[in-house]
Amino acid sequence: MEFIPQDQRFLGIIVAKTKRISLNHSGNPCHEDENWDVIKCIEEFIVGTIGCTYPGILKTDLGLRNCSSLEDMLHLLDIHKALFTIPSSDMAAYTGCLRPCHLNGDDPISGKVRDVSGQFNLSDVIQGTHYSKKMNPRNPPYWSPATYNYLSGQCSTLHVPHQTTASYLGSAIHILINMTTIEKNQMSLVIHLHDENGFLENPTKGQEFLRSTSMEFIPQDQRFLGIIVAKTKRISLNHSGNPCHEDENWDVIKCIEEFIVGKMGCTYPGILKADLGLRNCSSLEDMLHLLDIHKALFTIPSSDMAAYTGCLRPCHLNGVDPIVDETLTVEQDEEFLPCLTLCGYPYRSDLTGNMILNRQLSHYCPPNATDFIECLGAGHFTLDDMVEDTQWLITGRSLDKSWWGEATYNFFNGKCFTLRIDTPSKANFVMDMVLMRFNWTTLQRHKMNMRIQIHGDEGYLPNPIYGKEFLHRQIVDFIPSPLKYTGVLVNKKKRTNINYPKGRCQEDPNWDIIRCIEEYIIRKIGCTYPWILRANLDGVKNCSTREEFGKLLGVHGAILNTSPSKLPKLTGCPPPCTLNDFAIATRDVNFGGVIGNSTGITYYLGTTNLEVTKETWLYDVNNLIGEIGGSLGLFLGASLLTIFEVVQGGFMKVFHVVNGGTK
Repeated sequence: MEFIPQDQRFLGIIVAKTKRISLNHSGNPCHEDENWDVIKCIEEFIVGTIGCTYPGILKTDLGLRNCSSLEDMLHLLDIHKALFTIPSSDMAAYTGCLRPCHLNGDDPISGKVRDVSGQFNLSDVIQGTHYSKKMNPRNPPYWSPATYNYLSGQCSTLHVPHQTTASYLGSAIHILINMTTIEKNQMSLVIHLHDENGFLENPTKGQEFLRSTSMEFIPQDQRFLGIIVAKTKRISLNHSGNPCHEDENWDVIKCIEEFIVGKMGCTYPGILKADLGLRNCSSLEDMLHLLDIHKALFTIPSSDMAAYTGCLRPCHLNGVDPIVDETLTVEQDEEFLPCLTLCGYPYRSDLTGNMILNRQLSHYCPPNATDFIECLGAGHFTLDDMVEDTQWLITGRSLDKSWWGEATYNFFNGKCFTLRIDTPSKANFVMDMVLMRFNWTTLQRHKMNMRIQIHGDEGYLPNPIYGKEFLHRQIVDFIPSPLKYTGVLVNKKKRTNINYPKGRCQEDPNWDIIRCIEEYIIRKIGCTYPWILRANLDGVKNCSTREEFGKLLGVHGAILNTSPSKLPKLTGCPPPCTLNDFAIATRDVNFGGVIGNSTGITYYLGTTNLEVTKETWLYDVNNLIGEIGGSLGLFLGASLLTIFEVVQGGFMKVFHVVNGGTK
């Protein structure tokens, strides 16, 4: 490694030692003495060749003179040049110095023929596997051994026999990595996504025979890698030019394994599907034979694989096109503060909610009450009840009620109030903050807590089942006390998801899902409530009876108990493809009594940079067009442009005929 020293900088180097023991055989001999010093041997070769010694020779002492002339130095340079350029395999013949059989180094691959010590089993790597509480850690029916590369040791394959629900977090599989093993051995993990038939790792033929998508994952503490996949299937035509096996149960891996053991006359631990009753491979000759076969499999073209092995590729190919996240940071000098919604949680509203749930609402609102809505909202608070003053410090402006809008996200707790700042702010600038003083008299009298919700202009959905799936928000619960201020620091994020059949979303940037769901509720109950603010209310009467409110509870209950993947079907409202998200941090703020005996929050940006995440396909339309165009050029000498020209010519000919005949 190269190190450029800098003032006040230290380079920490952490090493992990490994040992490799090679076999001494005629094809590639080595020195079996563990004390063999190959450096000393090469030094003796150098000084013996040039006839003198120099300060770089540290282990050899042959009583020779010191090199001193220009001729000596030029001779030395020639020898070093030869040592630096000849292949390692020719080093022993050139210098007479065998490589040591016992090598210390940083190569974690075991080189022993019959011993697999140093390889890892499933329990070394996986701490637990969980799927909807159905799977137990390291449960054998779900994990099975597989050896796709004998040099890398045994792999383990997870097979889940249960069907899952698309885009539903509850259907996710959680694999917990054993970080003790990872950190101790400085491991990374390679993940292969494939179907139940397995895959062929050979880069020459892997995509031609059995498909897999591979990704390397470097585990880190407190980090999770989320992998979202969409399955694909390809059915090829079986024709003489490129035959394939039409049986959907055709196991090409087993066929190739049988070809390998048939050629070798023995089997080894990496052969898992073939069972020919053969002896175990045990000799060096067996291993060298295996290497020759694998070399051939790795180097012959995919088109020749069937002729070489006798194993046709399957006509039915399953694959996975993972959706991966691409994240970038957009640097900006200023940015808009997200919306802030303030909701009070008075004991009266909580009591009202409990009464409804216990069917005792009649204690407060009799069934024939004409002022049912007013009765239901008794105990709710206005903006003046909750907020004494709101100031934007950099402008010195007091943000009056015109900056606030009303919203009712939970009818048990009454109206909430949303603050929108329509002027961009600077990052982490103490004067570019919003200072909000709460009404301490009201808070103390009614024992209120305040819930602060950070969200985008589109609003948010508080449903705990699908809130993070549709519209994101961040919550700060504030317990007021005199002289207490909490600083709320926010960073904005944006995420764009792919609109595809199993994960439909609305691509229109002006899509209002809150309005869509409100209109669904109105259609179901046949009337509207004061907290329905965005829906088209033309010709819709106001709800006024307890029975109508009961319908509303039923609709809300259905929404709350519907999984995110089924909610668009229930309501007809797909989520937006572009979602806002936010990262927040809170801290105590001490104004030292400057603003009196009050309590509240300060609200400002931590950074103006915007973190943008976009879902992308590993294989998209551009890849498809490139492959089609390449195939046309290879086999037909044509291109996509040629096809467009042919189509255009056809249209022109038809147009000419319609307008007066042909020439």
